[in-house]
Amino acid sequence: MGSVCISMNGKMLYSHTTGYSSMEGTHAVSANENTKYRIASITKMFTAAIIFQLIQEGKLDYSNTLDQFLPGLPGASKITIAMMMSHRSGLHNILDDPDYPNWKSQPKTKEEVLKMINRYPLDFAPDSKAAYSNTNYILLGYIIEEKCGKPYSEKQVEADMSILAGAGALLSTPDDLNKFIQGLYAHKLFKSRYLLHMQSITDGFGMGMTEFVYGEHKAYGHTGSIDGFNSQLEYFPDDKLAIAYCSNGLSIPIADVLNEVHSIVYQALEEYK
Repeated sequence: MGSVCISMNGKMLYSHTTGYSSMEGTHAVSANENTKYRIASITKMFTAAIIFQLIQEGKLDYSNTLDQFLPGLPGASKITIAMMMSHRSGLHNILDDPDYPNWKSQPKTKEEVLKMINRYPLDFAPDSKAAYSNTNYILLGYIIEEKCGKPYSEKQVEADMSILAGAGALLSTPDDLNKFIQGLYAHKLFKSRYLLHMQSITDGFGMGMTEFVYGEHKAYGHTGSIDGFNSQLEYFPDDKLAIAYCSNGLSIPIADVLNEVHSIVYQALEEYK
């Protein structure tokens, strides 16, 4: 079940939805093009984009250290904005907490989340290597809230959004995801140099983006997975092609679905040429 949207040069080529937006016993509501899905870690792309906007506006700098905003956390005086964006901070991923399944549905205040983060020492010295950690983007979300004066999260039923914040709190549609990533690459959100930082991959991570390689085709974007929701957003710069897929129920891996989508799209493009 889910929705897919394919766009090129800023125009939608194809959109399709299958399955249900909700199922309760014998009652089911069909999904449509307006159905919103939890996009989980694709949220990190939005968080990174807002950080770049704040940097462009002179309200933040790559070299700002975590202790300037959230003092007292492990290694805070040595961890910079840039390190958190690139997963190079060493901050432990609190979603790896063994008790996470027991407390993930419980709303948490910012202070409670910070207390949980403070339980764990750094996994490694800041900037010595890279390791994926949701904690980085949770904290970046807090920094955004402070600078913008607006809350990032909306409460949800499963993993509560007060926990995930800038790491995975958003809901969206594939069409809106495509509009977002096309806006990034059209330099509508910030100057081109910030996009270069965003997609510069070191040790497997960019700043809010990862890289996907399909044969001779290369894309940038992010994946997301939480509580039965799976999503992926990709942009192929050479072809100005955006593909977004969001699902709330899979019987085969999302990578297999997208491999078939890529095959069909590029076969069609070759035939068109």
